Amino acid sequence: MPKRKYKFEISDSETDRKLTLTLEGDIPSHLAASMIEELSKKFSSPEVGPEISGDRPATPPYIDLETLSMKEKLEIVLLKCFKHGWFTSNDVQEQYINLFKEEVPLSTMSTYLARIYDESKDSMLERTGTRKQYRYRLRTEKVKDRLEAISQLDYLFN
Repeated sequence: MPKRKYKFEISDSETDRKLTLTLEGDIPSHLAASMIEELSKKFSSPEVGPEISGDRPATPPYIDLETLSMKEKLEIVLLKCFKHGWFTSNDVQEQYINLFKEEVPLSTMSTYLARIYDESKDSMLERTGTRKQYRYRLRTEKVKDRLEAISQLDYLFN
């Protein structure tokens, strides 16, 4: 007899939260149903939030810097440090090192900036200059919502 596997998704559109629960094994269906009902009630409650110790805020978003990809970190740098005006890969490299305390070669920065720029016509960046010295600028109309969200992450860099 194959193992039973239940997968439940609970989402709250008001708070934009989603909970996925997977149960495996010989679990009575009445127990699974009562667990889902109880979790659903608690999950939809406005008091529910991550329990975070220390001086981190107890409101979303909580981000673990260790799990972010290089591209995600770079996007944080762009949104946090370059809201206005033009910048170069040198500028981004400097701010990246300041924020994340990680050395990254300039060629890597240039490559990632080019990838972000080339993603599509809906790119968050515009670019000018020659291949030898590109300059970039955030397209604020494309990143308004992300700029608001990034302001909630200031606790990470204090």
